[in-house]
Amino acid sequence: MRAFAASALLMIGSLSGCTDNGVGRKCIAFLGDAGIPSNSETLLSSPALECTSRLCLVQTGAGQINRATCTAQCQTNDDCANATLGTGMDQLCASKFVCAVATVTGSFKCKTVCICQDDLVCGQNSDADGGVITPPSCPNPSSAPSC
Repeated sequence: MRAFAASALLMIGSLSGCTDNGVGRKCIAFLGDAGIPSNSETLLSSPALECTSRLCLVQTGAGQINRATCTAQCQTNDDCANATLGTGMDQLCASKFVCAVATVTGSFKCKTVCICQDDLVCGQNSDADGGVITPPSCPNPSSAPSC
């Protein structure tokens, strides 16, 4: 009996190091009365009950939703490393998730969240080489991008 209890504790302890924050899973884009913007825009919808973090990152363009995936606040790219990836054709991220500023307005202004690298916008949260930058309108901005 003691051997079983010891092995059960060891298994639980080894699982506690793995955290699934749900980043990359599809979520429901609830945009309220505002509807889908006609221009390209990145929005954070909260609360998104289907997401572990309760955050849904919505990428829009030309009046339609291009991608809506669960996200989470982050400090480094390592916080986004366990994200769910897809093929791109399934509206999931095909490359990888990086820690970047998603929006410069609203309650999530200048906060970093996990974003699909394919959705970074040159001059806003990405430089010409595809690297992550802090937008000019946020505290401690990166140097001006060459986009």
